[in-house]
Amino acid sequence: MFNLVYNFNHIFNFRGPMPALSLIWKLFRDIRLPKGVSEIYHLTWKEIKALNEYHNQEVKENEAADKKLLKASTLSYYPKEVCQITLINSQNEIIESKIYRGSMRGYLPTQNFKKAMANLILKARQRGITIEEVVISHTHPSIEVLAMKDDGEGIYIKNGLSEADIKFGQHIAEFSPYPVRIKAITPAANYSMIF
Repeated sequence: MFNLVYNFNHIFNFRGPMPALSLIWKLFRDIRLPKGVSEIYHLTWKEIKALNEYHNQEVKENEAADKKLLKASTLSYYPKEVCQITLINSQNEIIESKIYRGSMRGYLPTQNFKKAMANLILKARQRGITIEEVVISHTHPSIEVLAMKDDGEGIYIKNGLSEADIKFGQHIAEFSPYPVRIKAITPAANYSMIF
């Protein structure tokens, strides 16, 4: 709550397209902006691509499947994480799990994902599908901004894969006979790594 109160006066410092109020509230609740911030720029896909500092993560523009998960995240009202498992295959068939709904801070425990992933793989193999990759996509329902200080220093607030996402990818890959890609989807871009 302290972050929210501290950051509230920064709502008047936004430049560019104004994000949904629920996403501003979540940003201000989750982080504490540094002292001296005079302007906040809500970043678009092109700006994220230009500012990319993720050396080990692939950064791409959101596609239709990513936008479907973002819609399920109810960004404009009560942002929450959602997740879906997809099997990339040689037959180019769409094979995906149901959408798992989490909270503002996360999604289902690892054990549930292992079981859901194993069931999806089994059903695909029974149909003769050649699986190439397992993609576990989840949303990061938060905006990415560039906070500019009075002295000209810019602080990039990123929402790519977190350390917890990477540990989850390393752990879940031990139980998969196929490469596993963990993907984090923000309203402006998506970030992924393969394990």
